[in-house]
This record gives sequence, C-alpha cells and structure tokens, in this order.
Amino acid sequence: MTFTSASSSRPEAVAIPALTARQMREVDRLMTEEFGIDLPRMMENAGRALAELAIDAFEPSSVVVLAGPGGNGGGGLVAARHLLNRDRGVRVVLAAPAERLAPVPAHQLDILTRMGADVTDAEPRSPNVSADLVIDAVLGYSLTGDPRTPAAGLIDWTNDQPSPVLSLDTPSGLDVTTGIPADPCVTATATMTLALPKTGLLTAPGARQAGMLYLADISVPHAVYERMDIEVGPVFSTRTIVPIS
Repeated sequence: MTFTSASSSRPEAVAIPALTARQMREVDRLMTEEFGIDLPRMMENAGRALAELAIDAFEPSSVVVLAGPGGNGGGGLVAARHLLNRDRGVRVVLAAPAERLAPVPAHQLDILTRMGADVTDAEPRSPNVSADLVIDAVLGYSLTGDPRTPAAGLIDWTNDQPSPVLSLDTPSGLDVTTGIPADPCVTATATMTLALPKTGLLTAPGARQAGMLYLADISVPHAVYERMDIEVGPVFSTRTIVPIS
C-alpha cells in the first residue's frame, strides 16, 4: 500500500508506503543492530515530535499523558518532558507500576521525577484528572489480543473524556496491520505515527480509530528501506511532521 502526503509542495505526489507490524519490527531491528541508531535516540525523536504536534495542533495549556511500560510509553514520557519545558501543565499517569517499566522508559521516568513532574502510578481505578488534551502512549504496534487492566481501564477512561486525544504511533488497542480494534481501543482525535504509516491506520475501521493522521520522522536512514526493498520518496524533505491523506 502506498499513500501520499496531504500537503506536498511538489507538483508530483510523494510516495509514502505503509508497513505491517512485522515490517516495522524489521525497521527497528535494522536501525539498532545494523545502523547503530539506538532506542533512546528514536524515543527522543518521537517524543519531541509528539510534544511539538500537541502544541501546534491543539494549543493545550494542560495535558494528561498516559504512558505504558514499553517504548510507546517512553515516547510519551519524553513528550511530557518537552511539554513541561514549554510551560504546559502536565500530569503523567502510568499504565503499569514504575518498577515494571522497561529500562529505557524507566530512564525517561527518572528524568521526569528529578524534574519534579506530577506522576501517578498505575491504579486499579480511573484517574481523577482532566486537561485540555489527553496523550495516549499506552500501547504500541506490538499489541496482541485485548488490552488488560490497568491499560484497559485507561483506554476506557480516555474514550470517556471530552478533551481531544492525541495517540502516539497508533491508538492503543488497534491492530496496526489489519486495522481491527481490540476491546477496548482508543478512539483518537489524531494519531502521530512514526517512520512510515501502518497499513491498519489507513483503511476502515482503523482509520476511524486513528482520526487525523500525521507522520513523524524518527531518523530512519533511507538505506534501511533500501535493505528491505521498499521505495520511499522524500517524505521529510521540508519538515519532520507531515499530515497524511
């Protein structure tokens, strides 16, 4: 599947292929094992872009960041740091106890803790918070099966909020290959996906769950895609976040 940028200044469309979850795992593997671009670098790029999009698209003065224990949650924690540095009120709600975070997200959490950020550990009940924007960074593209508590409770809570929802990479609970939502699944106002779009975000029903779709650069070298025999146009030639149609 190949899609195009929604607002290219070029007379011809820019080719933007879509990846399955299996292909995205291979992109991540090649970046780390073959090109030395480690997870902290990718996470920093993703989180900074997410904070930038949150401010540009929604102009929030207050944000609730829902962060899972894996790489997706780590990106949310990076975004929380950048939002704090931009003088936004930020409340972080963890979707798992702090001791269950993977090493790189745990490092990001440690930074936030040193900054004095407002962090709430995972709870069996829904968080009693509100904000201008909810950032969903609970579950990423590796999801299999239905989300379980406490992640499931945070997804239900998110869908009950009147505030807009910005998801990182994929709405939590969505199969990014097929676009089939699990039970439950976040219904996002907008989704910022990473590197290349995922096939399940571009067709129904996944596109409805994703809302407005944006694509962010996490510094994947063109040589990675060449190694996978995937042709990618100059997607990020003028900016690091582009809307996708």
